[in-house]
Amino acid sequence: MMNPRRKLLILLTALFSLSENVCAQTQREQLKQMIEQLQKAPSDNALRERIIKLAPALKPSPALPDTAIAFEGRAQFAFRNAKSEDDFVVAAREYEKAVAAAPWVPGYYSDLCTIYEKAGKLEDAKRHCGFYLSGLTDSAQITDAKRRIAGLEFGIENAKSEQAAFEVKFKSFLRKINGAVFRSGVLQPSGYLEAHVTGPHARGGNTVYDLEAYHVRDGRRQFAASRHIYGYDIALAFMPATYCSQKAIVCFGRGIFSTEGDTLTIELPLEKDVTAQPPFTGRKVILQR
Repeated sequence: MMNPRRKLLILLTALFSLSENVCAQTQREQLKQMIEQLQKAPSDNALRERIIKLAPALKPSPALPDTAIAFEGRAQFAFRNAKSEDDFVVAAREYEKAVAAAPWVPGYYSDLCTIYEKAGKLEDAKRHCGFYLSGLTDSAQITDAKRRIAGLEFGIENAKSEQAAFEVKFKSFLRKINGAVFRSGVLQPSGYLEAHVTGPHARGGNTVYDLEAYHVRDGRRQFAASRHIYGYDIALAFMPATYCSQKAIVCFGRGIFSTEGDTLTIELPLEKDVTAQPPFTGRKVILQR
């Protein structure tokens, strides 16, 4: 006959095991519901951190969906072959899809922190490092993550200072050339390029300076065929997108006016080729005041 104490021990063990299983099932169901909520509201950072903290309590760990594994593989391939900041952005987009499928994986956020940093998107890098930190329990890893975040904050501060300095310099430059008239050398078969710098103009919530270029032949300006307006937002050197859709306006990102003495050089963009339209004959247009 079994000892009563042994019977009681077996019963308590069974009850404890059953209670543990019920608790685990409840937590798994809770995790599933939270993931569904996050997919509907991906910007809910507090919910995301709760998911990251809850998942390690589940034994065994939640299985990775095939979708997450596939996007992780695509992201890693893109990362290994990235050669520019834009390439790293592509890798980050693939990793974001893996995170959407398995938002509880801390390593995904650590990888995204690294990728966004290489893409030059320091705010995004810091945010994902923060998510990674929220799931850590090891003191050494926590210290390392905090160190990474502090470094990113330093980079963000520097970037803001550089942008502010650029804006001051750019505003000064635009004011300096405002109202100036520039002319190119003789064009074939005859004529020259004339450009008038005017501004500032308020358009679409932006303050813009224009470069109105005309092809002058036989003393007459050729408005219809060769008039182009190059707009620069004072802060960002961009034209509002609504104006870029107009045929009379050619817009290019980060194109730069530069001057040396009485010479104005316009760097035309590679991403939007307008060199085929007269009077432009090359990537650089050099004008004389």
